[in-house]
Amino acid sequence: MESAEGADYSVHADEVLRQRHGYGMRKVGADRERLQALGAFQARYIVEYAIWSANLWQVIAPGVRTTMSFCGPRRATLTSCPGSSPFSAAPQPTLP
Repeated sequence: MESAEGADYSVHADEVLRQRHGYGMRKVGADRERLQALGAFQARYIVEYAIWSANLWQVIAPGVRTTMSFCGPRRATLTSCPGSSPFSAAPQPTLP
C-alpha cells in the first residue's frame, strides 16, 4: 500500500481487492454488497499495513521495536481519516 493517510487507489490495493472479492475497484459500481466490501477494505487498510510492516520488521531486525504515527494533530482535525481502534483487536509484538 502506498500511504497510511487517505485512501489508497493504487494498482496494488486494487489487486488485493480483486484477489479477495473477484473484482477491482472500478467494478464496484452501485452494487450495495460490493460497496460494503470496498468500504470494509478501505476501513482496515491502515491496520493491515501496520500489521504487515511490524511483521516485516520482525523478520528484518527482530530486536527492533517499531512505531507508527497516525498524523497527530492532522488526525484530530480530520473526520475522514480511519480510526485506530481496530489495533486493539490485532496487537503486534513489535509495536510498543
